Amino acid sequence: MMILDSSARFQRGMARLALIYLATGCSPFLLLYLVPELRDSGFNPLPGTLKMGSILAWQFCFLLRSRDLVLRGGNLEHMWGWANQVTLARGVLLAGLGVFLFVPEPAGAGSWIPAVLYAVAGAADFLDGYIAKRTDTRTEMGALLDGHLDGIGILISFSLAVQYGHLPVPFLALGLAKPLYYLYITIHTWLGGQTRGLPPSYMRRRLAGFLMGLAAAVLWPGIDSSIAILGAGLVGIPFLVGFLRDALAVSMRFDTQNPEYQAWRGKIGRTLFGRLPLLLHITAGLSVITRVALYATMPIRGGAVVLAGVLVFSLVVIAVGRPKKLFAPACMVFLSVEVFRSSGTGLDITGALSLASALALFIFRPWRTDR
Repeated sequence: MMILDSSARFQRGMARLALIYLATGCSPFLLLYLVPELRDSGFNPLPGTLKMGSILAWQFCFLLRSRDLVLRGGNLEHMWGWANQVTLARGVLLAGLGVFLFVPEPAGAGSWIPAVLYAVAGAADFLDGYIAKRTDTRTEMGALLDGHLDGIGILISFSLAVQYGHLPVPFLALGLAKPLYYLYITIHTWLGGQTRGLPPSYMRRRLAGFLMGLAAAVLWPGIDSSIAILGAGLVGIPFLVGFLRDALAVSMRFDTQNPEYQAWRGKIGRTLFGRLPLLLHITAGLSVITRVALYATMPIRGGAVVLAGVLVFSLVVIAVGRPKKLFAPACMVFLSVEVFRSSGTGLDITGALSLASALALFIFRPWRTDR
């Protein structure tokens, strides 16, 4: 009886969702009314509505295709609860981001709209998980939607970054990685190939999280392309290598238990988590000395003094690695402020080294601190 009730609840919810999608699909007209300068950038609400409607229709069809999986999960009474409502709202925001595909980069206040849309969608990604965990309302629908929207958001964000000239064309591979992975596994299965589950990886979620943060940063208007390339390279290369390994492992073309692979994996792990951090801490320390010497010879005052103080203090915490509780916040503050500063003045060698060392230390910090 529970399955029948849940099935009816799913159908009613999908009917309401269709009406909501139809209503929100017309939001490009409202957006143009609120930000009329978008018209100067070639923004047209009618094609925008078609693009947004197509992305919403894709999400709707994904839910329909996933019906059986959803109904086999637990907490079905919370199928349309607050956590999943936030997730669905995130999907609407990402569909709104897709409105800016294939049109010139907006100017003026409108230039911040894509970055803000993705940032708010990223906050919603955190919020839905927090609500589900705090209220014990995790559902299979939420898990499926979350992973699906991660892929859509990264694809649209990096497509826009390439379109706006913030990143070179090859970095579009970061957005295409997940769709190509599923396409490869689908073709492999269709041809009669066998599959197995994903191999364990304590870096998978971390790299995906960093990539989502990077996807927001590369949409900032005015971001220096060299900064975007540096960040995308540091995060994107291990991300793509992980996706390639997962695709080969799931399609049973690569054995992750192979002793030779395990030996190489151990060597790489000891380098990334053992030897590399020491070198990066030293680099950050040298960057502190260079910056202090540079600021001592510059006539800075007012807000620039505060900005310099924040940069030096956060970089000192990164270089020393203490206190541990401040390390992650210091990395986030330094990366944000330095990207803002370098985008205005240009990326110099000191900025590049300090950004690379802070980001790499943040990525490859000991995984046990994530528990």
